Amino acid sequence: MKRILMVSVGVLMLLAIGVEPLLRQFRYDLGTGALEAPATAGTALSPVSCWFSDGWFERSDCAWLHPREQGEAQTALPLVVLRAGLFARSKSATVYLSGGPGGSSYLYQEAMPYWREWMQQRLGLDHDLVLYDQRGSGYALPRLACEPADAISLQGALDGIDSEAWWAAVMPALEACAADVPERERSAGLYSTATAAQDLRELVRALRDELGYESVRLYGVSYGSRLAQVALARPLPEVERVVLDGFYPAGLALEASFAADFASILDAMDADCVARARCEPSAGRLRQLLNRGMDRLRAEPVRLTLSSALELPPELEAARSLLLTSETLFALTEHLLTTGADAALLRERLQEAADGRIGEAWQAVLNEWLWGLADPEFSTLAQLLIECRDNPPLLRAEVEAGLVDYPEWAEALAMPELGYALCGRLGVRPVPLNASVIEQPTLLLAAEFDPRTPTTLAQRASREFPKLTTLALPRSGHSLTDLDDCAARAAGAFLNDGTLPIEGACP
Repeated sequence: MKRILMVSVGVLMLLAIGVEPLLRQFRYDLGTGALEAPATAGTALSPVSCWFSDGWFERSDCAWLHPREQGEAQTALPLVVLRAGLFARSKSATVYLSGGPGGSSYLYQEAMPYWREWMQQRLGLDHDLVLYDQRGSGYALPRLACEPADAISLQGALDGIDSEAWWAAVMPALEACAADVPERERSAGLYSTATAAQDLRELVRALRDELGYESVRLYGVSYGSRLAQVALARPLPEVERVVLDGFYPAGLALEASFAADFASILDAMDADCVARARCEPSAGRLRQLLNRGMDRLRAEPVRLTLSSALELPPELEAARSLLLTSETLFALTEHLLTTGADAALLRERLQEAADGRIGEAWQAVLNEWLWGLADPEFSTLAQLLIECRDNPPLLRAEVEAGLVDYPEWAEALAMPELGYALCGRLGVRPVPLNASVIEQPTLLLAAEFDPRTPTTLAQRASREFPKLTTLALPRSGHSLTDLDDCAARAAGAFLNDGTLPIEGACP
């Protein structure tokens, strides 16, 4: 009898663990943005039932963060706590700061297995992971979507139009979307890194005061690393340590130097390949191959049929083709570097382009690139409002000076007149960020051939950090914890207990 009773209790516990999460997804519809549980006086968080289901032995907590800085529309940021343990929260938590700006943290049902795998297998965190959508992005309220501009942008990529025609087509849609944000909020910087940093500081304190965490760690990727730097410009003792993955420093505008940075990355990959026994350099250097491919496509663009596996918006399904131009080839080369292609793979793809052999091997590259352009979770409007606020205005003389030594890339990188007028037409008054120092122990992860956030600039901007350790790997890629197992383990060990990677730990 005792044994039967114990088995029955065990079955009931399993049912409770497995069925309750499946049921609770029906109790709270995030899509409605229903703020039926506003924060009470003296609190920043309002707990709600999660809008997704957990696995059998998983537990999550969900809430809305109500930041103090409010606009005309009520601002609330969705928060998810993925627990490391089944029955209680851990004493510490790591807050994930997504990139962009405008990037979602992908808080929907289908993404949760990825986050669990990233948290448990890739990094091996022994404590809870906190995810949230930054102001204007993802499920945050209000969300700064601009679907007409996104559709025009994707159509322009498929049609292979040049940058001047692209700006002329997309600018009216961007202006119309920006007009939905009150002018005062755009001019005063409601959407800026300074405001997002204040939101983050309030979140950290709410994790301590309202959810009981004794300490908090920050993991910032790309723009998330800039957000961490700005938030920590003033003391925030609750934060114990910080990982910066692909550091995008505050006070640093990258556009004018992009061509030189890109050229140096391709040259460094060539040199690195020569120095490595397992890498076979070819007679054609990467820059030469890229230029030859661009010349060929400049003379004769190639029409490619897109893979049926690529999901496109309904209005674009009919064509299912892309006109590959020299400008597109440059963008795809940057994409290959961003997603971690090594010298051998990059050389193979560029050799095909230079020889006029654009075929099936390019389909996967196109699919990934176009998926990023079509990503409905990314807020282009939030990105533009924030970047226009954070950075000094682009000057034609500086951009043109940066292209003098790279005339073959001018058509892909030159800024048309409309581009220089963008921030003014969106009604944003720039207040450029200043560089600041992170006092907490910091681990900087850097891919030496990362085209988005060049390692040399990141190291220069962080050299004043008093407790800095840098793990720089001779590889391409942006977001090392997604691409490199060793870097992911190093980040996890540092976030867990402060263990620093030893020199040469990641060959």
